[in-house]
Amino acid sequence: MEPEWDSLDDILVSGCQRLQIEEAESLPLGNLPDDVLHDVCLREVVEHIASFLPRNDLACLRFVSKPWREYFTDRTVLHLSELVPREEFRKKWQPPGSCRELTRDERDKLVSLAAATDCVDNLKVALAATGLPPGPHLFKDAAAGGAIATCTYLQEDLNLRPFDMEEFAHAGAKNGHGAVIDWGIGCFPQREERLAWAAARGAAEGGHLELSLKYMFRALEISYDSGCSSGSDVAQQLQQLNTSALAGFPQPYCKVLQEFLGRHGWRWGRGFERWGTSHMCKAMSAALFSDTADWEAKAVDVLTAGRGQGGAEGDVDFSECYGSDEAARMTGPAVLTRFEWLKAQRYPPSKAKNPSSLLHAAVTGRNTAAVQWLLAQGLAAAVGQHARGGLVVSAAAAGHVGALKAMKQAGWALNPARILVKGAAGGHVSVLSWAWESFGWSNDSHGLTVNTFAAACSSGSVAAMRWVHERLGQHGGMEGAWKAVVWSGCEAAAELLAELGCAQPLDGLPYAHIFIDSLRNFKYCSWWMFHCLHRLGVAFGPVRNKLVAKAVEAGVPLGTLRWLLEQGCTVRDWDVVRAALEGRRVCGPGWCEAEADVLEVVEWVAISSLGFILGASLGRLDPRP
Repeated sequence: MEPEWDSLDDILVSGCQRLQIEEAESLPLGNLPDDVLHDVCLREVVEHIASFLPRNDLACLRFVSKPWREYFTDRTVLHLSELVPREEFRKKWQPPGSCRELTRDERDKLVSLAAATDCVDNLKVALAATGLPPGPHLFKDAAAGGAIATCTYLQEDLNLRPFDMEEFAHAGAKNGHGAVIDWGIGCFPQREERLAWAAARGAAEGGHLELSLKYMFRALEISYDSGCSSGSDVAQQLQQLNTSALAGFPQPYCKVLQEFLGRHGWRWGRGFERWGTSHMCKAMSAALFSDTADWEAKAVDVLTAGRGQGGAEGDVDFSECYGSDEAARMTGPAVLTRFEWLKAQRYPPSKAKNPSSLLHAAVTGRNTAAVQWLLAQGLAAAVGQHARGGLVVSAAAAGHVGALKAMKQAGWALNPARILVKGAAGGHVSVLSWAWESFGWSNDSHGLTVNTFAAACSSGSVAAMRWVHERLGQHGGMEGAWKAVVWSGCEAAAELLAELGCAQPLDGLPYAHIFIDSLRNFKYCSWWMFHCLHRLGVAFGPVRNKLVAKAVEAGVPLGTLRWLLEQGCTVRDWDVVRAALEGRRVCGPGWCEAEADVLEVVEWVAISSLGFILGASLGRLDPRP
């Protein structure tokens, strides 16, 4: 009977034991005879075994010999988008300070990735490590990963609800996770029809034919039985489904779908009758920039159907398709093949009514070849001066050096200051280096300012901060960098400011800036920066007595609220704090908190304010501001 092996370790250890080798670390595999090598494990055999292991499991293996460890050196990286073994995840993220080098957005991403891998234990560790609360947005991440256990945990244990159930269904179906869609329908049966339509579209975009048809039939059945859906609503759903099918299905499936719907009386599902210019352009973009091998055949079908549907202008003008979202998502030289085909159909990019939008799609998609091609087709001259400035800024913000080079070669006037600030704000050292070389700067003559340094601080990129500081040196006005760094939510970036000796402000505004992004964008604030700034010696300043109220409104956890009081951030008027609490629950980020956490803060505010009133009445506290 053949033994069963649990891991690559077992195989190598067993081989060593059979050879009676005690010191596996010193095993000279390269010098062993062929017959012994066969007994231990041939490299080809090990490769074959490794091919069956998830790459994160392979990265976590502990090898019994140095040669084998060295052989797998290039496969030791953990991929957080896939399930990481629980013990390894805890080792990485459970220790205090494990997230100090992460920005606020990177902390968000870590939690989202953990939610998608369907390991609730890892999600709990990620939430504790990042200091972020579980929010409704995690349902979409979980759906995309088919993570039913995560969804159940969010709903049943944390009492959360998805923001947009249609988005949830679309994300899950696009990746072929029908089970998670059924879970969503089971939890929200009153929204089954909408969920079924969204799932049908998502599955079509992902190329999952059976899944798409399953939910399409279910949606049609519900609309028939209930009689609540209007004909125009069903028509719109079928129109969107046909467009999604063009993106994910081969041409024969698209035709079969249209013919089937037509035969069964769904006139709006048959072909592209009376779709109008905007819908036809969406259909063309879906077909033209799809990943199926027969994209051209699908595009020809749409092109043929578009004749005579452009209203008074005759045929539909497809020249706007160069700037579609689908075009922006397509990378590499494949997009140029599509561009050339569309141009050959007498729809050159120069015919587009808004040429800057075409370039913007290529810039945000970071496709240098597409930018160069569009500029060469006459868009370099067609885009106005104001729009050029916006495109240059977008390229710098995206870290798209190739686009910046192409625009400069096209003769566009570039604003160095805006390029530097946007590149630094994105943490793009590549943009900063290109600007330095392109404009011929030196340490004695350059365009760097304290604003550039502050922008680098706001990115949380330690590399960008060091790059700017090394060339700029110490200057007056560096205090603003402390306000900027809290926007990043990166503790390591704040620590670097202290290391560089940047002057600290005395007005306490860095603490106040922790709230600004939260209250403006309904995001959970980077509360951990309170502790970080205080540890680095930044003064609370005149804002000291206003911090608790703002912290309550911004969703700061109870532990930090208590800590603020302990550090001398006294409250002069608890009525203001109670009003802030209402803001936390209604218009602030408190909507994403677990109900138990909200109630804890409510209770703390009530008890603290009562204690203040009693203390004042007994003369122990001065109630005056």
